[in-house]
Formats: sequence, C-alpha cells, structure tokens
Amino acid sequence: MVKWMERIKNIFSGQDEAKEAAAQRMTRFQAIIEADDFNEIEAARDWVRPEDLEPLIALYWQLESWPQKRALVDILQDQFHPDMAKMMLDFLRAPLEPGDEPTELAQAVALGFIDEKYDQFMNYYNDRERLARDVKEVLRKNGLKAESPPEPEKPKPKPTSVDPNKSPNQRLMDGAVLGELTAVTQALHDGANINVTIGGGDYDGCSALMMALMRKRFDVADTLIDQGADVNHKRPDEHTPDKARGQTPLWWAANHGHMASAQKLLAKGADVNTPDYHGSTPLTMAASSGHLEMVRFLVEAGADVHAQIYDGRKAFNLAVTNGHKRVAEYLLSVGNEPNESGSSGYSPLMIAAENNFYDLAKLLIQQGADVNAVHSGPGIYVALRGWTPLVFAVHGGYVRMTKLLIQSGADVNYVVPAGHKYHGESLPAQRVSEFATGKRAESILKLLWDAGAK
Repeated sequence: MVKWMERIKNIFSGQDEAKEAAAQRMTRFQAIIEADDFNEIEAARDWVRPEDLEPLIALYWQLESWPQKRALVDILQDQFHPDMAKMMLDFLRAPLEPGDEPTELAQAVALGFIDEKYDQFMNYYNDRERLARDVKEVLRKNGLKAESPPEPEKPKPKPTSVDPNKSPNQRLMDGAVLGELTAVTQALHDGANINVTIGGGDYDGCSALMMALMRKRFDVADTLIDQGADVNHKRPDEHTPDKARGQTPLWWAANHGHMASAQKLLAKGADVNTPDYHGSTPLTMAASSGHLEMVRFLVEAGADVHAQIYDGRKAFNLAVTNGHKRVAEYLLSVGNEPNESGSSGYSPLMIAAENNFYDLAKLLIQQGADVNAVHSGPGIYVALRGWTPLVFAVHGGYVRMTKLLIQSGADVNYVVPAGHKYHGESLPAQRVSEFATGKRAESILKLLWDAGAK
C-alpha cells in the first residue's frame, strides 16, 4: 500500500480539495484491486467518474501483476477513453492457465474495445475456444504475443480407488461418481441396488445413473442402463432452498449433449418431456447449451418445442438468449415463432440486439421478427419499459447492429416514454439518440442522423 500511495502522489499534485478527493477515490480503487474481491470489483464499476479515467489508465501501466491488471480491466469495462484501447490490447497478453475463467472473461471484455467485430461477450462466454482464437488473432495482427503461464506444479495424486471394504451400495455410488467401471461392475455382482440414491446433502435423491451422467462418466452410465437402471428416476422436486431438483438421467445427458447415452435412454423408455423443478426439460437444456444434434434428436423423438420453463421461455428463447443461432434456426423450422417471449418482456430480437448477436438478429428479422417491438417492463425489468431493439443496440454501442435495425425499418425517432426504476427513481422520456454514449456514440449518432433522427 505504501508503494501505491507514492504512485498516487505522482499522479496527483497539489493540495486542493478536488484533487484530494480524487486521490482518496484512487486509494479506494487500489485497495479493491489489491483485494481482488469479485463483489467489490462489481460495485466499483459504478463509482468511476470521468475524472478518474486518466489516473486509472496510468495506474494500469504501473501495476505489477496480471491479476491486478485484470481487476482494473473489470472495473473499467463500462467506461470509455481513447487510451483504453491500448490498455485493453496489452491485457490480451495476460498469461492464461487452464480454468482461469476470470482472466478469460476479462479478455472477452477487452476485445470489445479493440474492434466492434470482437464485441461479442456472450458468444465468448459460451465458446471459450472462439475467445482464445480471437485473442490470438488480435495479438498477431498487432505484433504481440501472450505471456506464457508459469510452469504448473505437478498435481498430487488423488485417491480415486473405491474402498473395497464399503458396502456394495456405497461402492456402486462411489464408482459412478469416480468413473471406475470395474468397481461399479463388482458392486453390482456383490448385490448392490442398481437404483440406490444418495440420502441428504447436495446430491440428495440422485441415483447412481444420474451421478454418472452428471459427472460425464458415460461408460459407467451405459453399463448401468444396460443392467436395468431406472431411466425415468426423477430427483425429488419438493421445495428446497437450492431448488436443484427434478432432473432425470435424460435431462443430464441432454445438458451435456451426449448423444449415445440419450439414444440408449430413450431406447429403454425414458420420457422425453419430464421437466425439472424449474420446468426445464431435456430439450430446453440441450437448446440452452447449444447442442444442435441433441435438439434435433429430442424433437424427432417427440419433445415438446413449446414447453416452458418457470419464466415462460421455451427452448427457442433459451437458444436465442445464449446466442445459439443454428439451434434457434432449427427450432423456428419446427414450430417456434420469431416473436415468442417469456414473462421478462424481452422479444427475441431485443435479446439479440442487447447482446450484439448480429447473425442471430439477421435471422430473426428474416423470419419476421418485429423490429419495433416494445418492452413491457414487467416486475424487476420496469426500467426497460418502452425500450425497442434499436434502443438496446444504441445503448450497447453496437454500430453494426444499429445499422441492421435501421435498414430493417426501426423507428429512429421513437421516444421511450417517461417511467421509473424498480426502486421508484423517475426516468425521463428519451429519444433513441439520447441512449448513445460510450466509445462508439459518434458513429451511432451519425447512423441515426443519416436515417432522419431528430
């Protein structure tokens, strides 16, 4: 902290109150960066003032570790300053170890400052391989190279052997969890109940077959299915604090997109439409996860494409929410409609516009999506009442999306009516152009004005 205080003195000179207040804010930001606490970083995003940007950017170049730089990138992700692009480009050099999701997601944020083409956070969230490719490509184009992560410590061997002294039922469950097929086979030979379930804890009510599928132990799952495990075992879905109830073996196979297990389950009589506690069926799970082959298979097996989860969304809406264009396109071909929405007030095109799913937005428009649909603002979404897809695109700073919507007939002179936030704070009536802020505001305003916006 002493070194950071010295840096503050280098950034801020003078003793006037404004600079002292700014220095105090910087001290607060630096403490958050040092602590690297997710909740504190999220809160700090709302504290950044325009006058903080240059000192924080200067601080970035003085930070000594990549985790600290990553925390600062997260704090600044909603801001804009011309010098931020260089900072974000540098952060793409951060060494990435397997499973380091915070750095991956910070790099997804950083890419959005390089070029609008790379402003695809949700796509990157769902496709880390694509994220890695795009990071590598941007670094290559700029003559840069990622730093190599430190040599990993040799992992200590983990005890994975099933204890032969345990009961057959316990050995069966342990073998299913660990993926030890020999132990599972032996436990069955010794009289284990193939449909034994876990009693209590986080996995209360799960069968051995369900645990094998949950943990991706597919060879074990196949053996259990062949040996007569209950393919329609449903985890009890009574109300519990975690609400993680009601799944079936097929639900888990669909979630992971494992076709062989799904085919075997259905061949043994698994119900294709059994919902979990939230109303999620195998089809909604497969669509949400982007498993097109699984989605096709389940629909052809009789899955209900109109089944709804707790908030009224269908498999189609979940595919759109997660940016899975090919899945959404297929579901449109088998009975879903481009303007179907759940209880949140979002139309599919609004979701695509808000998340900059450009190709998906084009598909929806081609299929008849309403480019001037109006958000109804129910419940916690009251602050979005009156927003249209164009408002979402302009607010997000997405130039190509804004252009697409304008070319497709979006009303550039639409006025969002006055309203209020969830906690009562008033919101004034605003024209679409008033939502243009941030790093691409000038380009977006030009598009709006060229299209006749007032």
